[in-house]
Amino acid sequence: MPPIDALTEQSLCEYGLIDTLALLGLIFAIVYLWKRPPPEPPSSPMEAVKENAKLIPFELEEAREGNRLLRDLRQHLDQRFDQMNRRLDQLEDRSERMEQIGVVLKDRIER
Repeated sequence: MPPIDALTEQSLCEYGLIDTLALLGLIFAIVYLWKRPPPEPPSSPMEAVKENAKLIPFELEEAREGNRLLRDLRQHLDQRFDQMNRRLDQLEDRSERMEQIGVVLKDRIER
């Protein structure tokens, strides 16, 4: 018995018919993808340009998506910057009030 027949018989006994067929299909697909001929190169430079031109809409969409992400990030950073500025203003106001209270307390203590 040739080795392939023995291997097939062993596979049928261990895995059953469906699993053996699936395994053979997987092996066939791997060999086919590995051994298939490469695509033919375009016969003229214009065809190569046409092939590359098909990618332009995808590149534009990626650029638009990148711009959207940058705009969203900028808006988020602007909001955070505004929050920090408001907090800083609040702290400055509080500091001025504390200075005023300190002056008032100092005047009362001196009396």
